[in-house]
Amino acid sequence: MLEAIVLPADHLDYVRDILKDNHDEQREYHQQALQRLNQEYSKLENRINEMYDDRLDGLLSKEQFIEKSEALRERQQDVRRKIEKHEAADRNYMLEGVQLLELLQNVVAAYVSADMPTKRRILDFVTSNSVWKDGQIYPNYREPFAAIALMGTGAETKQAVSTDENGLRLVGRGFIASFRNLFVDPPVDMILIINELDQLKKLLATADMEL
Repeated sequence: MLEAIVLPADHLDYVRDILKDNHDEQREYHQQALQRLNQEYSKLENRINEMYDDRLDGLLSKEQFIEKSEALRERQQDVRRKIEKHEAADRNYMLEGVQLLELLQNVVAAYVSADMPTKRRILDFVTSNSVWKDGQIYPNYREPFAAIALMGTGAETKQAVSTDENGLRLVGRGFIASFRNLFVDPPVDMILIINELDQLKKLLATADMEL
């Protein structure tokens, strides 16, 4: 059951490198966008201040000032929404996703060596309401483990790492794209799991001490 959420080591190495590179590129993109948007916001604020001076100097009527300043405030609000979007996107869960894949490399060995209470806690972390039928357990994985298990069953993923005529390793593009999309904007329930990675670390460490 747990084997389904573990990537082969060679797959993991290559996927990890690609996703970390992607994370760095995305973070640089968001930081550059934030710099540009903050500059635009400041320029709009300066224009409003200049118009206020013009109003005091009698160069603009009250009606003209209200009309023009409201238009600039609306543009500022639009820029502020874009800033908030980029600030939120800068918290990228992709690295946590990579960390999770790394932790799962040890989950099978840890489970085998653990005592029964620890086995139950590991299963409770990974699954929920699994079904026992005809002497076999049918796991109901929690997210993101369900998505990882599903990715791992695809033919493209099973042949994720191969060697072409130039000796380059090729990873299933579908798997990487799915994993990236999953962790770029994870649902709330999955964020809760991601934020509990330390709990999984402690469970696996406990199992290791029981060897």
